[in-house]
Amino acid sequence: MASSFVVTVGQCISSFTSHVRTRYTTGVKWSARVHTCGARDFPPRKVQGIRMAVNDLGICRNGEAKEGGFLLPAEEKFILEAVEGLKDAEVIAVPTDTLYGFACDACSERAVKRVYDIKGRSATRPLAICVADVEDIGNYGSVEHLPDGLLGALFPGPVTLILPRGEDSKLHPSLNPGLPSIGVRIPDSSFIRSLCRQFGGALALTSANSSSEQSTVAVAEFSHLWSHCFAVFDAGTLPAGRAGSTIVDLTSPGEFKVLRPGSALSETVEILSRYNLTERSQQNLKGLTTNPVERSH
Repeated sequence: MASSFVVTVGQCISSFTSHVRTRYTTGVKWSARVHTCGARDFPPRKVQGIRMAVNDLGICRNGEAKEGGFLLPAEEKFILEAVEGLKDAEVIAVPTDTLYGFACDACSERAVKRVYDIKGRSATRPLAICVADVEDIGNYGSVEHLPDGLLGALFPGPVTLILPRGEDSKLHPSLNPGLPSIGVRIPDSSFIRSLCRQFGGALALTSANSSSEQSTVAVAEFSHLWSHCFAVFDAGTLPAGRAGSTIVDLTSPGEFKVLRPGSALSETVEILSRYNLTERSQQNLKGLTTNPVERSH
């Protein structure tokens, strides 16, 4: 079959409620009942209402179609859709309590590589991880040196903590290889926390944008990247602004260092001080690994 021009997602958004999920995929030709590309047919799947955007034209090549690109509300009833993609080593776009982010299985080398490819991100720029609950953090980073109760006081919230990775970390060696630390988030977002619980593991998390572009607070702002995702989960415009999370280095016992002010600086410093942590000087930072989170949430 000759190459076919096909409809893919773009920036012009129209909202509607129905019982049919419409698939916008690279290499999909639209018809009344099925979406075909070459010899492959994909029957539509039935779900509750969705939002969708359409405007760009793509080209079907070699009779192959890339399944994905669902745009769905960020609601509990669609979490199993997200889990499905994560278990297939796909990338999804999700809202947090600060910015929209790309998320994938933190223990899948293939999925992590996809995140880097989508963003056009240098492989030397590490990714943070996201977990559901404070009790999960010790599976991926060392927390024994922290005061009792500190993690519960900081999480959930718009904070990224840099912790020692530790020899017992369950993270795959392909995630941030060679770095002794890991950035950890528990966003104050019921959707992404429930997603982590149902997935049963940590998610690699980074902002939903191309590297060097501004961080995004609405799905339309990264519509040119939708077709690279298994699904995009829409929570509307996020109210926290573009400052992202406050990033704090907690790799040294009894000390902290703010690496990025973010959106919760004063509250975070107040909590750290309450637990008798002192701010580390720039001189003491010499020799430590550089900030392992770029444009984190």
